[in-house]
Amino acid sequence: GQFIAEAGATLAFPTSYAGSSGAVFSGAGTNLLSGGTFTANGSITTSNTVLAGATLAGNATLNGLITWTSGTLANGAALTIANNAVMNISGSSAKGIYGVLTNAGMVNWSGTGDLYVYNNNGANYSGAICNLAGGVFNAQNDQTIICACYGLEYFNNAGLFRKWPGTGTTTISVAFTNTGTVDVESGTVNVSGAYSGANGALSVMISGVSNYGRVTFGSAFAMTGTLGAQLSGGYLPNAGNAFTILTYPSRNGTFNALNLPPEAVWQVSNAPTAFII
Repeated sequence: GQFIAEAGATLAFPTSYAGSSGAVFSGAGTNLLSGGTFTANGSITTSNTVLAGATLAGNATLNGLITWTSGTLANGAALTIANNAVMNISGSSAKGIYGVLTNAGMVNWSGTGDLYVYNNNGANYSGAICNLAGGVFNAQNDQTIICACYGLEYFNNAGLFRKWPGTGTTTISVAFTNTGTVDVESGTVNVSGAYSGANGALSVMISGVSNYGRVTFGSAFAMTGTLGAQLSGGYLPNAGNAFTILTYPSRNGTFNALNLPPEAVWQVSNAPTAFII
């Protein structure tokens, strides 16, 4: 059925509820999932739903817009953000991911709440994040995707993982597989967990001699895929300017390709613990 929250009104779901394929949550007000377990299955359309304290369960594809300010994704749940759909993750509360969050549209992660991923092979938890090809995961803050460290938590990126506009550090402590693109337009992405980047791309934005994106790795870095950089806002570096865009405790291998801005002539230093251009 259809739930319509009129302008200025909040339609609250404070206890457990189930929504099946074809359900629509709309209106100029707010549909608030504030408690209990909300079980969603099939294709759900929403323009104004806020997950604020409830547990989201089921196997659902969300179309439209949903905002997540607090609450959890249940063990065994499979939530897909559809192509052209948007999930805004915001607020100061930590969010627990005990099921699989899959993004084919856009996820905007802001606020000061960390994301906690739990996965012990489904015994109690099956948490993971999958950003599909064509999906965009925007890390707009300086928070952490935290590993509960059962050893099976992961983030698979086949789309675009972008950090901007936060100027601090976004940390990924779960195993991170990148077959898409990691684009650091500001600040630092710290991959403190295991990293695999076969056929993936790393890209940074350079806006000034001390204002540019960086990627750091917490363990031995296997160079593969493509490394790129872009110049922002008409900035042109001077001769002798250096940019340490990657750091790591050790490294092996070589990149398949380097895509550096054609506006300047670049020298590359592939040092034992840093990649400098």
